[in-house]
Amino acid sequence: MSTMSEQHSLVLPRDKKGKPLARIVLVNDPIKNKEFKYANNYVSTAKYSLLTFLPKNLFEQFSKVANLYFLFLAIIQLFPEVAVFPVFAELFPLSFVVLISMVKDALEDYKRHRSDRELNYKKVLVLRYKEFIKIPWSELLVGEIVKISNNDFIPADVLMLYSASENGGAYVETADLDGETNLKFKTVSMRTSFLTNEEKLSQFKATITSEPPDDNLHKFNGKVRIHNEPHSFSVSIEQLLLRGMKLRNCAYIYGVCIYCGHDTKLMMNAGGPRLKRTKLEKLTNTLIIYIFLLLLLLSLISSISRCVWEGGTGKKFLLFLSLKDKPKDSVLVVILGMFISIGLYNGLIPISLYVSVELIRLVQSWFIDSDLQLYCSETDTPGAARTTTLNEELGQVNYIFTDKTGTLTRNIMRFIKCSIKGVSYGHGETEASRAYKKRMRQEIGVAVPNIDFSDNKWADPNFLFADTILYKLVKDPSNEHVYRFFRLLALCHSVQIEWEKGNLVYAAQSPDEGALVSAARNFGFVFKSRKCGKVVIEVQGKEEEYVVLSTLEFSSERKRMSVIVRCPDNRIRLLTKGADNVILPLCVSDSQVLKETNAHLEQYATDGLRILTLAERVLAESEFNAWFERQQKATLELHDRTKYLEEINNKIEHNLELLGLTAIEDRLQEGVPDTIANLRKADLHVWVLTGDKQETAINIGFACQLLRNDQHIFVLSGNAKGRVLETIYGVQQQFEQLSEDCEKALVIDGVCLSCALEDNIKLELLEVAKACKAVICCRVTPLQKAMVVELVKENCDAITLAIGDGANDVSMIQAAHIGVGISGLEGRQAVLAADYSIAQFRFLERLLLVHGRLSYMRMSKFLRYFFYKNFAFTLVQFWYQIYTGWSGATIYDPWFVTLYNIVFTSMPVMAVAVFEKDTGTKYSLANPDIYCVGQGNLLFNKAMFFNYCFLLGFFHSILLFFLPFGAAADLVLPDGKMAGFNWFSALVSASLVIVVTCTLALDILGWTVVNHCVVWISLLSWFIFGWYIYSIPAFIPNTDFFGVMHATQGTLAFWATLVLTTWTCLFPVVLYKFARLVFNPTSVDILREQNYLKKNEENSSLKNKETRCKSFCAETSIVELL
Repeated sequence: MSTMSEQHSLVLPRDKKGKPLARIVLVNDPIKNKEFKYANNYVSTAKYSLLTFLPKNLFEQFSKVANLYFLFLAIIQLFPEVAVFPVFAELFPLSFVVLISMVKDALEDYKRHRSDRELNYKKVLVLRYKEFIKIPWSELLVGEIVKISNNDFIPADVLMLYSASENGGAYVETADLDGETNLKFKTVSMRTSFLTNEEKLSQFKATITSEPPDDNLHKFNGKVRIHNEPHSFSVSIEQLLLRGMKLRNCAYIYGVCIYCGHDTKLMMNAGGPRLKRTKLEKLTNTLIIYIFLLLLLLSLISSISRCVWEGGTGKKFLLFLSLKDKPKDSVLVVILGMFISIGLYNGLIPISLYVSVELIRLVQSWFIDSDLQLYCSETDTPGAARTTTLNEELGQVNYIFTDKTGTLTRNIMRFIKCSIKGVSYGHGETEASRAYKKRMRQEIGVAVPNIDFSDNKWADPNFLFADTILYKLVKDPSNEHVYRFFRLLALCHSVQIEWEKGNLVYAAQSPDEGALVSAARNFGFVFKSRKCGKVVIEVQGKEEEYVVLSTLEFSSERKRMSVIVRCPDNRIRLLTKGADNVILPLCVSDSQVLKETNAHLEQYATDGLRILTLAERVLAESEFNAWFERQQKATLELHDRTKYLEEINNKIEHNLELLGLTAIEDRLQEGVPDTIANLRKADLHVWVLTGDKQETAINIGFACQLLRNDQHIFVLSGNAKGRVLETIYGVQQQFEQLSEDCEKALVIDGVCLSCALEDNIKLELLEVAKACKAVICCRVTPLQKAMVVELVKENCDAITLAIGDGANDVSMIQAAHIGVGISGLEGRQAVLAADYSIAQFRFLERLLLVHGRLSYMRMSKFLRYFFYKNFAFTLVQFWYQIYTGWSGATIYDPWFVTLYNIVFTSMPVMAVAVFEKDTGTKYSLANPDIYCVGQGNLLFNKAMFFNYCFLLGFFHSILLFFLPFGAAADLVLPDGKMAGFNWFSALVSASLVIVVTCTLALDILGWTVVNHCVVWISLLSWFIFGWYIYSIPAFIPNTDFFGVMHATQGTLAFWATLVLTTWTCLFPVVLYKFARLVFNPTSVDILREQNYLKKNEENSSLKNKETRCKSFCAETSIVELL
């Protein structure tokens, strides 16, 4: 027996690095627990405080390479020897960008502070001084006992000791934790159920040993040893209430705090989202590097040219320089020239690019959030962009990986057929069976009337089953097989009972379980209660009580669930249900029964039904006791408990007697066939990853139009590496015999897939799969789903999208470039892990073909124009250096440099990035082939960057400099003065703003009121700002530009040169666009022209109708007059 002195001598076990291997909690002993230095319950998710915000945020801002680069340029301008612009010309844009980011960060952190404050100051009842008192959550300590009432949130990770509920457990809502809306049931260990009041709780002393804190929401292993008791007992996640859960349908519970504050599972899962970068973003970052190298090249050319000029032509001007101004060493001249030139050409790298991109993405995400066409009225669920960084990637998807159940189907299960001891019952037709019969040109059977369950007071009125023979057999007490079949359905499950207004309601963790228990209920096997380790069912009006001795939980690895019960006849039975490929090998039944059952299995799979296999076994008392003793020892393991339990469970789940099969229909969601058909037209490869049998998956594939009769369907199977590789080579040879136009589809069996995903085979598998338009993978585990996605993602230059609705799809969703979660009946875990969420699969069509395509098109135009206008702006400076002895003198006024990207040219490109539309929404959906533009990355790539951005900017910069230069040379103004530098500079600046704005205007396809306004405002902006800024001396660092607007705009030469320069720059652009439209139109160009001609025809037809109508009216009037 342990004593108090022994408890105080406990130390935490640690590994070699000092990391704790376990957590020891002493109940009602907070002083000792403090010695372990566990985290308190105070939480803080904020990044900054009032004191740390400014230094910490500034450090983060200037940790970005772009900001640091522009800060470096601003610092350079402080030194007169290398300064090109006044410091404000560099600092103003940088400050603007940094300030916007700081304000955004401050607002976000303020929200975090407010949320933290609300949580930390919530009240909880804690047992102190032998009574419960209210304290803030933040003051709660590890080892303290708390009382949590109905509808209260759980303040920490609490091990439940006692529940006031009759069933000895409690329901919890986990929506704030994992997003799931259905209630979950937590149980109390029988060893602590005596702690019913404050007195017993105050005297309760125990040592709880558990795993150290981790982020796994579904796992907790621990053991409890009550003081003065010799043996420990195990506790698991079934007894642990996690912070963030909400207590429901229970008056109150008592529990002890195990993990507090940042050690809770909720807080350990509160890390930021994984950063995903789009294909365009990666390309942009690469192009920025190229631009920087170009900047260095131009700077090197300028600095060397300066050195050469000063060594030659510059010597003629030495008489006019003081000794200190005379050039020194040539190397020094080149180095200083480099710094000067970098400052002069820094406009090549756009400072506002990244901020602009973030704003554009934010607006595009808002469009997705507010799109009523993505709203599902049935579930009151809108579409949502859970990230703002991947919008344009939606327009470039090549591969779609989708789950079946709940994603393509409704996840509303209907018990439609069953097989009991080799006899099949049920005559219902499914969508898959109808599609199969249509494909095989078979007649669809006549509908059979459903069973009338009105004589069963517990029957669910929504339950339908078409086979009266089975209903008669159920009522026959001598039919043992049917009795055992439905008894297993009523006992082997994790369903909980809720009573609503006197009605029996089942709360199931999965729709399958709910459908099976509901079927048993309608056939007279009613699950009525579960409490204190006992289950009561009512069989044809008579209650039967079963003692649950052990439950072997379902998992995606086990693919089965078992319960061991003591029956009313005192015999112990093992009841098992699970996947057929797992249960059938464990069965030892009559060969004829197995033969008939396998035939039904194939037929149900062909009908597209979800199949479970049922089996049972009678256990000897001695066998069970020996097994149970080993199992209890395994439950006390803190590490690898699941592994040990799996080994022990396998030793009792064998030699089973096969009872039969259940077949459940899960109907396709609305619009799935049309959606898949349209996505295929958009050249999207759709892969279905499902846990169903091969026959089920194939027929569902036909039902949803993933597979078609005109396709060549190939099946890969095999259970060994050599056999799989041989099959793959065989399929490749068949591919060679088919024409390239022939569509191919591939079906891969689960066992084959396991072998094919190994390193030496997976690339061969991928080559075969890439040649297919559709791929179906059967019997796939959640881990294999992720592996398949990773295989395509890592070995193909393609964008992948994964869509699913359940927790088993999370790994696949996170592995893909883009993850889409469906808010289905299996909760919201998939949504929480996804980048986008929708209510049904059919909304994926609009998300990709409309929002994705437009986002890609808009972002591509934005990037093209942004780089182009900066090239045109900066390269003019380069040409100017030829005539200034490469001195680093700037052609632009500092205010123009400051406002060029922020004011003069920003609004049109932002409007295009937000509102541009090349065709209507209905045309995008009706013509999915235009989506291929994004898949090929045709609108913005390295070639487009070189041709459109660099070459066009280079060409325009030459015209923008030399045409005004030629006009200004030797020009005499009306007042008799020569047109000087300020006149020339103003002309170049005005021409630049007009030319780059008009170039963008020529690229706009969807003109709106907003586009018109911003383009005209941009064209006039330079003149408006010029009249204002250049007329007030306070804005002018020197007097060169004072009154320049009066001097320039009052001369005909200025306007004539402005028109000539604009026309010369734009005419080749117009000519190129015309030639491309005529000789090499894109699919969008063709579609726009077709729509234009169609509208003209409709208008002409309407006018003809109006003319005929007027003529008819006129003739009628004449007749009436006569």
